[in-house]
Amino acid sequence: RSATVYSTPIRELIHEFKFKGSRRVRPLLCDLFVRGANRHLESKDFDLIVPVPLHWWRQFRREFNQAEILGESLSESWGIPLVLNSVRRVRMTPPQSGLSGRWRERNIQGAFQPGALGLAGARALLVDDVMTTGRTLAACSSALLKAGAMSVVGYTLSRRL
Repeated sequence: RSATVYSTPIRELIHEFKFKGSRRVRPLLCDLFVRGANRHLESKDFDLIVPVPLHWWRQFRREFNQAEILGESLSESWGIPLVLNSVRRVRMTPPQSGLSGRWRERNIQGAFQPGALGLAGARALLVDDVMTTGRTLAACSSALLKAGAMSVVGYTLSRRL
């Protein structure tokens, strides 16, 4: 599920947030994300919120993880912990945005591993900014299940149709 459809003007706002680090649009996107989650999900169904991690180098260059910022806003609204160390991105990959479906799958293979924190039966809500094919969410979900999560549901700010 997603809060919005990835089209104008949402697409431009997400690009401004993600690639230009705009603090101006951050509150609006976080509000859309939380409102969408309140419409589509039940907070009682989750024990924790997990943002899709960036590779450490990409996060260093960008100075933030947009999924983490969205997750923080939902964590504050719902009173559910945001957990950062349950899945790790262990391989630097080219951005998924420029790849076809087949290449997206290849690109993301082996990119995520369970993190240091075990999840022992937790019901996780996995969050990200944009979903196109769902390959990134699927790869992260697999790592979370290997880390011991009982269930994983993916939720994004926006979805490409």
